[in-house]
Amino acid sequence: AVDDAVGEPDESIEVSLQANSTYAMGTSTGALTLVDDEPHVTIVATGASVPEQGPGQAEFTVTRTGLTGSALSVNYSVGGTADAAEYSALTGVVVIPAGAPSNTILVTPADDAEGEPDETVEISLLGSSDYWVDSPSTASATIIDDEPWVSISASVSSAGEPSTNGEFTVTRTGDLTNSLIVDINVNGTADPGIDYVAIPDTVIIPASLPTAFILVDVINDSQGELDKTVTVTLRPRFDYYLAGTTAASVTIVDDDPFVS
Repeated sequence: AVDDAVGEPDESIEVSLQANSTYAMGTSTGALTLVDDEPHVTIVATGASVPEQGPGQAEFTVTRTGLTGSALSVNYSVGGTADAAEYSALTGVVVIPAGAPSNTILVTPADDAEGEPDETVEISLLGSSDYWVDSPSTASATIIDDEPWVSISASVSSAGEPSTNGEFTVTRTGDLTNSLIVDINVNGTADPGIDYVAIPDTVIIPASLPTAFILVDVINDSQGELDKTVTVTLRPRFDYYLAGTTAASVTIVDDDPFVS
């Protein structure tokens, strides 16, 4: 074998004898494997999730096989759904020190006040003549957002004249220490001030509580009409993330005769 300085997968050589009338054939094929002596490198996420506000860091471990007498620089690229501003800058190179089989890449989240989905940081090893990139060559870690996630449901979806009220429930996840203002839009076929008491365009979830309620206070009348709806839609804000169901409806059933 000829030694080279190129990282590559192990390779095989197969020799097959060809039949000839001058000799008898026994085993006709033989094979050997040339084992590459350059290191093979892999990556795993050994700390696969981290809260945005800390403490801690997401951790990736890059491991090499073979001889460890010299330091080895391994190149990588960074992707995922998280923007570069969401975590501390990464260099694109991790150096495995002489005498060590591995080294880590640490990702420190940058805490912000913006409600957003959990985001990922994905690191992929890049090839080099100094090593061979083996599998797994890509790993991913998740930055868990610390702002609340907000959703809505119609907890009493059927209201009716003369006095059966409807109700929406707005729910948040995460830290309950402080109150949270949630912006809403109210529409539907029912008219505020005529079919129900007008609903403000914000709802406040009190401190220490995960939910707040929006009352659909029905106004009774003597007019025969079709059933009507009240729809509440959550509006986005910087300090929470809209997740799950973001709109819900309550039906107001009329109790007066309707002639058609």
